[in-house]
Amino acid sequence: MKKIGMIGGLAWPSTIDYYRALCERTNQHHQAAGHPMPSPSPELVLESLDIAALRKLRGVVGDEASWSGYDKHLRAALMRLRTAGAEVGFIASNTPHLRLAAATADVPLKMISILDATAQAARSRGYRRALILGTPLTMQSGLYQDAMAAHGIGVCRLPSPAVVERLDHFIDVELCQDDVQGAADTMLTITRAAMAGLEQPEQVAVCLACTELPRAFPERLSDVSFRVDEVGFINTIAAHVEAIFGAAVAGLDGPFVQSKTSEAER
Repeated sequence: MKKIGMIGGLAWPSTIDYYRALCERTNQHHQAAGHPMPSPSPELVLESLDIAALRKLRGVVGDEASWSGYDKHLRAALMRLRTAGAEVGFIASNTPHLRLAAATADVPLKMISILDATAQAARSRGYRRALILGTPLTMQSGLYQDAMAAHGIGVCRLPSPAVVERLDHFIDVELCQDDVQGAADTMLTITRAAMAGLEQPEQVAVCLACTELPRAFPERLSDVSFRVDEVGFINTIAAHVEAIFGAAVAGLDGPFVQSKTSEAER
């Protein structure tokens, strides 16, 4: 199994969820193969970044020069992973994928994209439309549009500004601080507001496109897809973990490499 490199800390609760999920998935794989106990765990190196410091380096979408500091910060962390022996790399967060292509252009490390993993998960489950819920930057940048389009999936309109603001508060002030009390009800309320007016909402994949959002449903953290009150969700962490694990055990060629066509990355 190839050594895995993770960029974490963006935010720390979901970094823990990724580590747990990768260990569980590796254990399951080896147990199914009849490996004696203890089950092997993955070799993994972590670069935990300061979320506040990285956010201060954000640029403006469409202004490449404004992102130079952000890209440099991510690139340096990725190079440290490579120096530590990582062969498969990933960022444990959705929003930084806005700069995935730019930050990895000269890094000799194969990156696994959460965008492509999520789109593949939605497509394989028969969805043709997706509602993207995440940070304002993720939702407004068009980050997921091309990845979804490559799998024949359309992206629904943006939620209202009020819903975007409520979701942002929910992510930063509650979930990023590991406050999950009543989170499932809050997430369902926000989701229903975001879906208001959509035709055939039962056929829409609601993508939890911030890695903190799956934490609203702690009992479903290992499920790539699930339904709650007739709403179909895609858990981007679980989808990403399956792609990372697949690359680590079966090689890096296939459908799970980083997207080269995202409008936000051009």
